[in-house]
Amino acid sequence: NDKDTRAQVILGADDKHLKFRSCVGVKIVSDTKIEISLGTRVHCNNLFGKFYMLVIDYVHRNYITPTMLRRAVEFAVLQEKLEVK
Repeated sequence: NDKDTRAQVILGADDKHLKFRSCVGVKIVSDTKIEISLGTRVHCNNLFGKFYMLVIDYVHRNYITPTMLRRAVEFAVLQEKLEVK
């Protein structure tokens, strides 16, 4: 059943410069494989928001997001190992 193998959480924040929403998805593919995804949408409210996104976009996509996902997965795996023992 697909409902038993997938979960999604939507996170977000708004300020005067931008609004963002991120969706974290987890799908259990098999007993040994889990897929984790992250999608983000940003709406810039003004020129400062556009400038801010221009400056951080590359670093966010290529460093921050992959690092956050990797650390979250490592933490989850560690917790699972600790619970099994």
